[in-house]
Amino acid sequence: MDFIVNKEIKGRKTIEYSRKSTESEDRQVFSLDDQHLINQKNVENYELNLIKSYKESASAKQRGRPFFNDIVESIENGKAEVILTWALNRLARNAVDGAMLIELMDQKKLFAIVTPGKVYYNSGDDKLLLQIEFGLAKKYSDDLSPTIKRGMHSKAQRGWWPSLPKLGYLNMVTNYEEVKQIADPERFPLLRKAVDCYLTGNYSVEDIVTFLNEDWGFRTRKTKRQGGGKLSRTRLYEILKDPFYYGEMVWGEERYKVHKNLPRLITEDEYWKIQELLGRKGVKRPQKYFNVPYRGLFKCGDCGSSWIPYWGSKKLKNGNYNRYLYIRCNHDSASKECHQKQISIKILESELKELLELITIPDEFCSWAIKWLKEEHRTEATDQQLILNNLNQSLESNQAKLNRLLDLHLEGFISKDEYNIKKDDLQKNRQKIEKEQSTLKSRTYDWIGLVEKTFNFAKNAKYHFEQGDADTKTAIIRSLGSNFLIKDQKLSIELSKPFLILKENNQSLNNEAGTVELNEKSLITTQNGQLSGRNSTWWRCRELNSGPEGPF
Repeated sequence: MDFIVNKEIKGRKTIEYSRKSTESEDRQVFSLDDQHLINQKNVENYELNLIKSYKESASAKQRGRPFFNDIVESIENGKAEVILTWALNRLARNAVDGAMLIELMDQKKLFAIVTPGKVYYNSGDDKLLLQIEFGLAKKYSDDLSPTIKRGMHSKAQRGWWPSLPKLGYLNMVTNYEEVKQIADPERFPLLRKAVDCYLTGNYSVEDIVTFLNEDWGFRTRKTKRQGGGKLSRTRLYEILKDPFYYGEMVWGEERYKVHKNLPRLITEDEYWKIQELLGRKGVKRPQKYFNVPYRGLFKCGDCGSSWIPYWGSKKLKNGNYNRYLYIRCNHDSASKECHQKQISIKILESELKELLELITIPDEFCSWAIKWLKEEHRTEATDQQLILNNLNQSLESNQAKLNRLLDLHLEGFISKDEYNIKKDDLQKNRQKIEKEQSTLKSRTYDWIGLVEKTFNFAKNAKYHFEQGDADTKTAIIRSLGSNFLIKDQKLSIELSKPFLILKENNQSLNNEAGTVELNEKSLITTQNGQLSGRNSTWWRCRELNSGPEGPF
């Protein structure tokens, strides 16, 4: 079969251009040698005068390829007038380079672009096709980057490193499955041995590098272009600082958990110990955890370990992922087996909201009770001041007796033994008075301010809990009491006394709060000066629950 050739293209000075990107987008594109072989056939078919060939390994997404720029310069200077290439997307994947070639055609400096499937001449139809082809090449390049990134993040979410395997691991390729990692049987044991040596604290990083390279014969993984050499000190530092080796990978700006089936080179505790040994060259242990409430607050009612909140992901039918917040027992107690299952933070917070509902008091009752308590505090403070004055007088009298007793002893009216006996009695009496004085002073502390804060907290805690961030929620729950336990997906809290009283009398307070009048009629002073009121619910509450604090 004869090859039909436009006679005008025969013998024209031609430059061949082959390109292969170093990026993943061109992994399926023919190699440079394959492109050259196909181009050579076209040289023969079109009887071109090939004056130079370029083979370039660079991406065409951005301007600045040295060999491509040489071709453009040669065309502009008249040294060549035809470009031979395997495909148009080898020439340009950005708007400027493609437009530059079309402009050279407009200036009649570029006669044609030859590809295996078509020859593009300086005609309106061919230049339109060039614009379309270059535009499609750019669109493919633009679409490919987010597609690759999305695929890599999706792989990281599944727990697999989405790039070249870390040192100590190998990629495992199986049919119809994604590329996963396994432990490198040759290098993983040597790296573990190096970690054990460093954890003793007796060897420096330089010593470990020497052990690996000289004594144990460690060599890096051999690839097509590099590797197979000794491990550098910098590379070992990178390994020791990389959280991937204990099970947490960082990809982009996201953090993911390494798949549970991939063996860990070190434990998390060993990782942080290594950072301490590295000093300034190590990684600081994070002191604050963002967007995770209740960290370090709850204990397991089964084994006594801490419950740890964490983010989990669930894949939807449409391929997207939803993130959920869970809390689980850390199972860090080696002496006791634990069977507690993780629970959703939503379930936990529903119980917490139920508890906050039980200690919530109406706004009307809060205002009324604080006003009432302030009046009682005023009367009580007056009585306490009278008692305190009496105690001060008793102390002054006691001190006067001690002084008189000493004078009698010095003047010879009583013996030393009599002095010591009477002195001991007076000092014991003084200690008793001082104890009563100290107790009274602690009672005269401005407790009404504390009560007012407690009431306002009880009134607003549920609202702030529902609207607050992770730190606010944790602070509110921590204020309720102590001994926070979770067992069998049930919450238990030992409430502090004020909140326990409010909880035990929640129904009475809420049912009767509507009858409280916020005026002078709500406060009635009897003839003997004692405070009384229409609603004695709070005063009954103060006498209830006098036993130890109980669990929620």
